[in-house]
Amino acid sequence: NKELHIVYKAIVQPAYNIRNLEFRFDSVTAIGRNIHELARASFLQKGARYDLDIIKSERARIDAGLKEKGMYFFNPDFLIADVDSAVGDHQVDMFLRLKKETPPKAKQEYRLNEVYVFADYTADTDTSMQVVKQQSRFAGGYHIYDPQHKVRTSVFKRALVFKPGDLYSREMHNQSLKRLVNLGMYKFVKARFQETDTSKQPSLNAFYYLTPAPIKSLRAEVSGLTKSNNSAGTEISLTWRHRNLLRGAEQFSAKIYGGLERQVYSQQPTISTNRFGVEFNLLSPRMIGPFKVKSKGDFTPQTKSTLGYEFFERNTQYTMNSAKLSFGYIWKRDITQEHRLDIVSLNLVQPTYINPDYQLMLDTNITLARSIEKQFIVGPNYNYNYNSLIVANNRPNNYYFNWNIDLSGNIMGAVTGADIKNGIQKNFLGIPFSQYVKTEL
Repeated sequence: NKELHIVYKAIVQPAYNIRNLEFRFDSVTAIGRNIHELARASFLQKGARYDLDIIKSERARIDAGLKEKGMYFFNPDFLIADVDSAVGDHQVDMFLRLKKETPPKAKQEYRLNEVYVFADYTADTDTSMQVVKQQSRFAGGYHIYDPQHKVRTSVFKRALVFKPGDLYSREMHNQSLKRLVNLGMYKFVKARFQETDTSKQPSLNAFYYLTPAPIKSLRAEVSGLTKSNNSAGTEISLTWRHRNLLRGAEQFSAKIYGGLERQVYSQQPTISTNRFGVEFNLLSPRMIGPFKVKSKGDFTPQTKSTLGYEFFERNTQYTMNSAKLSFGYIWKRDITQEHRLDIVSLNLVQPTYINPDYQLMLDTNITLARSIEKQFIVGPNYNYNYNSLIVANNRPNNYYFNWNIDLSGNIMGAVTGADIKNGIQKNFLGIPFSQYVKTEL
């Protein structure tokens, strides 16, 4: 049972600080001017502690900045930091410069020359330039190679950020890829840039290879449920989807569903609930309207249209039909924030049968009666959603925020002269329409 105790004593020398910092680049060449401009926001500062990790981060920062200035072939390894530690008093002089072996093309600003889009790319696609130039459609400065004309050229004019003649930018490069992916009709999206010979200036040809996902799909879902009131049920749904309905990357879905619920092991009369319905959705990758919207960023705005009908029956209480129609827009500032605006939102609720015994209950309960009365809900509504969890992070705190506002019948009420305070109720298509302002958090 002998024990041994070891005590380590660390003698740490004082840290080195940066006495002088110099960016040794000329102000004549493009790369020199760009680096001097980027140096204004440098991670390296006089008087700061010498840290190798910060030097690496500074090289990566300069590389990212130069990529936004058209320097496609630049690499952070072309930068080197010379450190003189012989100045004494635990200080260093640091000089940041380019390596002598840096190739000339890494110092040049490149612009886009021609942009080629292979809209239906597979491993068997003939990508020889002779065939591509003969069979491509030229639109908006892009060469669209789509021999069967499966997709309209306007889709790529909206999705691609790069234009011929633009200075190369890594941000625009990534944005174009994300916008193509977010169209929802491509399984794989790849970009390649190739240096091209021009007598005017250093140039790149861009090639986008788009491999389509299955255009049509069919999905079936079956679910079951049990409740504490001795009821059990099931629901089945069938959804058919088309990813390019009108050759404009429109995503269309048609869903039919049905379900039933039965109360078992009960001495009371058996209560059964049946419902079935259909729903159609059309999502277009642009804003459809009398105005043109030029979007920037990683996401293109979308227009969503919905049409649906549902039949609901509870055998001991009532039978109800409902229909809905909506038209609105969806757009995102970034991946964590989403806006939804339904300019038109129509909901029609109409009971077709009420059990006499249940009607007696409704006569004494105004809240319950309101829930199934004939009504027409019309009006715009807006939803804002923020979710920081969408992006993987190591933050100790993440946030979720959802806000919805519904303005039902207010515009129609102002036009028709409806006034609930004075008991003036107006109808639309023979059905009273609801008026309220509702907000939810």
